[in-house]
Amino acid sequence: MPPQLCFITPGTFAIPSPIYSSVESSLLQLTPLLSKHYDLHIIGRKRPGIPSQYGHFGTKIYNLPGNNLRLYVKHCVDWCEKNPYSIIQIENRPTYVPAFKQRLPSTPIILSLHSITFLQGKRRRLTAIYQGLEMADAILVNSDFLRQYLLRFARHEREAKRWEQKIQVRYFGIDLQSFLPLETPSVHQIRQHIRSQYGLEDLPVLLFCGRIQYYKGLHLLLQAAHRLEELGYRFALLIVGGSHYGRNLNTSYVQQVRTLRQQLKQPSFFIPFIPHQQVPHYYQLADLLIVPSIGPEAFGLVNLEGMATSLPIVTFQRGGIPEVVQHQRTGLLLPGISPVDELVKGIQTLLDQPNLARQLGLAGRKMVEEKFSWEHRAASLVPFYQQFLHSLEKG
Repeated sequence: MPPQLCFITPGTFAIPSPIYSSVESSLLQLTPLLSKHYDLHIIGRKRPGIPSQYGHFGTKIYNLPGNNLRLYVKHCVDWCEKNPYSIIQIENRPTYVPAFKQRLPSTPIILSLHSITFLQGKRRRLTAIYQGLEMADAILVNSDFLRQYLLRFARHEREAKRWEQKIQVRYFGIDLQSFLPLETPSVHQIRQHIRSQYGLEDLPVLLFCGRIQYYKGLHLLLQAAHRLEELGYRFALLIVGGSHYGRNLNTSYVQQVRTLRQQLKQPSFFIPFIPHQQVPHYYQLADLLIVPSIGPEAFGLVNLEGMATSLPIVTFQRGGIPEVVQHQRTGLLLPGISPVDELVKGIQTLLDQPNLARQLGLAGRKMVEEKFSWEHRAASLVPFYQQFLHSLEKG
């Protein structure tokens, strides 16, 4: 029988669900490719109207009860105790690891991290995060930046050297069949039709796609848009995203950026949070993708989505983004010292040189096909799991 792997999702969402984060989305993309080699189970948190059990391209999915996350984790541990697995992989929640290790000390635990969001907090929480990192048998991260970030938690040099061995970088992937390039005939036809409906035939469309939170930098893009407008540029601005995954709260920051948008004379559109399946259509309306993050992005999946759609990227040298976007090859990678000035200059460059913009976009699509498909990630994970199990057998 093939080894059994169980993926423990954070429990924020049930699977399937019209609303979920990149954690659930990535697993649903990846597991059909891994199921050829392993017996795969995914655990999610039960929600009304969502089945407790179902199959997904060779993967079994179970939604366990839990009125809160503490109970959800307990039910997950109970489940894994009754149904022994070759490997348990915990997704993006280091603080879950100790609960599993304490009850299942002989079961190998892999911690898969997607961002730094759940690696921050006050002293008590940081202690729990450290315990999770220390107790995990292996850690998967999506960028070398995130690997280096984790090593800061090590408490002495010997521990850091041991962690260096167990932290492995495996880049995320993108669904190349959903995020089709603009040059695809069917995409081009739909794009032209929708743009004409909104009167955008001759206007370059600048796209922001992400959560409407301060560290994502939308306010910087809007300030740059005002400056571009003052310089006489004509364009349209398309903003896609909500304040949180699955929620559109009217926070003070959302109010701030709405005011900035409303003051623009150029056409602008605000699309609140939408299911991930609909996201590719909005990329296909755009000409440039602007990723003005000022926080340390571990990877920046939005960059891959833009590159797959053959959009040139304008972004900052933050976190793991330089591992995805290459300056003057697939986009413009800005220092971020004077962010608004740099955004204005970067966007100007690509608006003034449409041939350069297309060249960067096409190179981005090529890079994604060569390096960042889900097939590439699966191909790198199969030997990782095999070597991991082999090393445990050898002791």
